[in-house]
Amino acid sequence: RSTTRTTTGTGAPRTSAPRTWTPATAIRIAEAVLAAIYGEQKIKSEYPFEARLDQGVWTIEGSLPSGMKGGVALIEILKDSGCILRVTHGK
Repeated sequence: RSTTRTTTGTGAPRTSAPRTWTPATAIRIAEAVLAAIYGEQKIKSEYPFEARLDQGVWTIEGSLPSGMKGGVALIEILKDSGCILRVTHGK
């Protein structure tokens, strides 16, 4: 994955992250971040992940098999910059 380097008005370099344009890209980013926090096995147990875009923010949420009780991971990612806005996991 590459980044684009531009300069600010002062000539200082500024790096912009790739944009998260598709649900699949948003989910891949979410999986990487969530696995680093909660562990890869825990996150894999919450497949499939669902991504929805609302007002420029991707919300990606795990799922549980039907009949299971518990919480899932949820992460919000700003579409234009890729910034992580929120990470949480239900109980």
